[in-house]
Amino acid sequence: MASTEIEWSDVLLKAAADRDAANSEVERLRAEAARINAALANAEQAADRMEATYSWLTSVPSGHGQNRGLGAHTGIAAQAQRFGKPIPETANTDLCVRALAKLGGRAKTVPIREYLARQGHELTQEQVRGSLKYLSKKKPNPPVLIVGIGEWAIAPGFAAAHFEQSGVPALNGAGRDI
Repeated sequence: MASTEIEWSDVLLKAAADRDAANSEVERLRAEAARINAALANAEQAADRMEATYSWLTSVPSGHGQNRGLGAHTGIAAQAQRFGKPIPETANTDLCVRALAKLGGRAKTVPIREYLARQGHELTQEQVRGSLKYLSKKKPNPPVLIVGIGEWAIAPGFAAAHFEQSGVPALNGAGRDI
């Protein structure tokens, strides 16, 4: 009987060792599954970020920022340019020159600002003056001339149509005609 008990105890020891090995393998696989799940979640987040980036890049007109040439592949219209640089929205200079043209081609700063305010463009007198002063300093042919203290005129031979909207929608939703 003693040999049967030894054999039985050997079987119990072997079963306990196998049980411990199986439990250890289960724990190792659970840890690996948790690592794989975390890696999967990170990869899904990265894919979502890249999808958002790609979506934004395909919605930006060509020539805007570092995205030169992408618009040609996506069918987006070319962005308007002024003095060789892209215009992302209706610039204050454009608003002021168009208002000056609507007021007869010659006007003082205050009437220009008031006209723009009636049209829904809340510019300060300093912004209007600064925009027109900037345009009067453009070289070689300034589009606006200073004709008196606080009085501006569109330069002879310069068409205010140069500052008309190009039909390209502004990125910020601006662009209603004054």
